[in-house]
Amino acid sequence: MSDLLNKTIRMINTTPNLIIFRLTPYDNPANGRVIKLGATNLNKVITMPMSLALGVFTSDDVYRLYKKGYFTFDNNEELLQAAKEANLYFADELDFKPADKNTNETILTQLQKGNRSAIEKAIKEYGKERVMDVAKANIDNLTTGVKTMLEQTLKVSFSLNED
Repeated sequence: MSDLLNKTIRMINTTPNLIIFRLTPYDNPANGRVIKLGATNLNKVITMPMSLALGVFTSDDVYRLYKKGYFTFDNNEELLQAAKEANLYFADELDFKPADKNTNETILTQLQKGNRSAIEKAIKEYGKERVMDVAKANIDNLTTGVKTMLEQTLKVSFSLNED
């Protein structure tokens, strides 16, 4: 085994929401931890041992969150290499494209521009749920026209007066 398994890696929340899940080290499942990735600067990034991060590959539910882009790692290639060394992953590439830590900002920028085709592209690329999450978290920064278009496209309603 290489020194890769003794390194640390940073897990990064890529959604505007708090996400909570249980993660267990691949080499010691009895030593699990509850991970709380915050939506703001508080706990948005958590540094953890590689053995704990590799637990992503041993839990279908957590792997699904990773695959859907709810979080990412600062070095997905290194994580994949460690997973291969630990016999937790057998392909040379992940079966999805990991989320970029700037995805929320990219979506918000597209929403704020108000360009219908750019917003539709964001919905296609990131998914309705993800675009809706970013829109709701930044509702005060969107124009009425964008809100209306999102309501019609996503079949949702942004309540007026949420105070």
